[in-house]
Amino acid sequence: QLPAVTATFKTPFVSTIFTPLDDAPLAQSKHILITALAQDKQSGTRYNADGTQLESTGTAPLLLEPVQASIKLAGPKPTAVIPCDHYGVPMANKSVAIAADGTFQIDGTYRAYYYEVKR
Repeated sequence: QLPAVTATFKTPFVSTIFTPLDDAPLAQSKHILITALAQDKQSGTRYNADGTQLESTGTAPLLLEPVQASIKLAGPKPTAVIPCDHYGVPMANKSVAIAADGTFQIDGTYRAYYYEVKR
């Protein structure tokens, strides 16, 4: 639990950043960018049997483990949570379901690691 966010992660290793895009404190922000990343590796990367030695670095494309999380922001309930492409552009006609209490799930459905939150 963070000061303005409660998040429960199923993914074991996660880096998640909550960025207010309107210079307001996170709990009052009306426009937030969530960046959620987990483990990554190049296609074809190989490690030895116990995972301690890299045997092959692999090549493109980069494979990303999806972040699976339940998120609730302090403050007003989101009106929209929109997955964004890898350039940060909101995906047309895509949205994440928001529960009555404002909680929403990210899970890899949209193959996104950026999410735009509007309130």
